[in-house]
Amino acid sequence: NMKKILLGTSALALAGAFASPAASAEWEMRVGGYMEQHVAFATSDPDNDKSADFDGLDVKSDAEIHFSPVITLDNGLKFGARIELEGNQNSDQIDENYIYIEGSFGRISLGEDDNAAYIMGYVAPDVTFMNINSGSDTDWLPFAANFGVTTTAISIESDSAGIRYFTPRFAGLQVGVSYARDANKATNDAQIDVDEAGVLHDIFGIGTNYVNSFGDFNIAVSGGYTTGSLNSVTAKSGLLGSPITGSSGEFGVHIYDCDSDSAKDAIKAKTAFVVADCTAAASGKDPAAWAVGLNLGFGGFTVGGSYADFNEASEAMETWDLGVSYATGPWGVSFTYVRSDLDDNAGDIDKFMIGMDYKLAAGVRLGAFAIYEEADSPGGDQDFDGDGFIIGTGLKLNF
Repeated sequence: NMKKILLGTSALALAGAFASPAASAEWEMRVGGYMEQHVAFATSDPDNDKSADFDGLDVKSDAEIHFSPVITLDNGLKFGARIELEGNQNSDQIDENYIYIEGSFGRISLGEDDNAAYIMGYVAPDVTFMNINSGSDTDWLPFAANFGVTTTAISIESDSAGIRYFTPRFAGLQVGVSYARDANKATNDAQIDVDEAGVLHDIFGIGTNYVNSFGDFNIAVSGGYTTGSLNSVTAKSGLLGSPITGSSGEFGVHIYDCDSDSAKDAIKAKTAFVVADCTAAASGKDPAAWAVGLNLGFGGFTVGGSYADFNEASEAMETWDLGVSYATGPWGVSFTYVRSDLDDNAGDIDKFMIGMDYKLAAGVRLGAFAIYEEADSPGGDQDFDGDGFIIGTGLKLNF
């Protein structure tokens, strides 16, 4: 799900706030989170590997426990923290974790979190918790994973340890910026030499959105940009060669060194799958991605879409989505379409989803969805050819 930060304001400015006593302030601790379970029938028919032409019923899950302590001083200044524990076995067992200070000046956070552009982005409406724009579909359709994660939520790294600042929301408008020295986590790893060629560093993100209502009409528009430096290493996306240090993306996709001997040998022998032609000129390009999004609502209807350009990032693709949803009472339905085109015209994939959501009680949601996907390679590479569908239901508890 896309994360939105809607900042409040306090009565005092930052300088005066620190000078005020906090004798009566007390900590509040909230323990929450979510668990979602899906059961679905899926069939996958790839052209490149008929041994992966299979179908069947399966169960997928996702869960997190969130610890959120907060204290509000007598002067209105708020200090808090967020620690997210993965409920499923994961190499990243502790996900986002950071502390923050919030007041009339906005919000400052330190720790591991997404970049500002990712946090502030809007995508096409989707009432489900399957979220076709998030890459969850690749768990059910292996052939679709050849494209990586087709999303308009931009990131060139994953929850790096850094600093983030968000302004107060003024007349509907808010701006956020983020910076991370490198792509390391905040686990007290040894300091790395960011001057070494190929080490992802100086990772910046900037995002903005405008959210407002005018009677029954609602609008949300967003834009964001993120970039980092590799010190002029020749790099292009692919699942080939040696991954560049610190370049693991939001969903584990790497930037690869296409000038390594192993990469050149594999290209020559055609023994490995290549997302983008590593022999193409890409020297000196630092990874970057940008995105825009728009949602318009009237009554119970919402229409919208988003576009993201990853052509200078690890995914090396363009992705856009469109959708429409309708909600009334506890019911919600939506139709969402996602399209991704790989760099160098290597392949494209179309994803269609119809979804339903029903709120049984506070924090209890029942969902159902039907997804069809078709992938094609204009250049004739069978790794990008295939189709499949998913039909399923699920239950999500937010607590």
